[in-house]
Amino acid sequence: MSKFSAGSVYQIPMFRANRSWQAAALVRLFTRYLTRKIGFEAVMRVRCTRGISIHTFHGNFFVRSTDLLSLPNVSPDAGFGMQLSIEESLADLQQVCFQAALLYTSSKGERRIRVHTLALPLASNLPDVLHAADQACIIGLLAKMGAYLFQIY
Repeated sequence: MSKFSAGSVYQIPMFRANRSWQAAALVRLFTRYLTRKIGFEAVMRVRCTRGISIHTFHGNFFVRSTDLLSLPNVSPDAGFGMQLSIEESLADLQQVCFQAALLYTSSKGERRIRVHTLALPLASNLPDVLHAADQACIIGLLAKMGAYLFQIY
């Protein structure tokens, strides 16, 4: 259900309300869920440099086309991942660019757009890539990929 509704699922293992630390964790999760900023009726378009294509999206949303995601709601806690394919040679490029544009309705009813652009230098050897890798981001992507595989098998 949360996959296509842009929702969230939380688990507190072996929850018992009489355990104060578990009750406090539930209160923290619920308070954050109710007080965070939220956008409604959102769509996000992702583009990248010619020669690179988006292979697969990962996260809680509905894919409307190859580069357009539909999100019933979006919050600062939402995370999205994508796998890329290199379709053409990038040898003549110094950098690659990615852009994500999010169109949403604020809680005050205003239509807003937020655009993020990222330019990354191309690396010719693997150690440079590994040293610059964001480990938390990689773990998040692997978790989303694992959740997807768990759903289909």
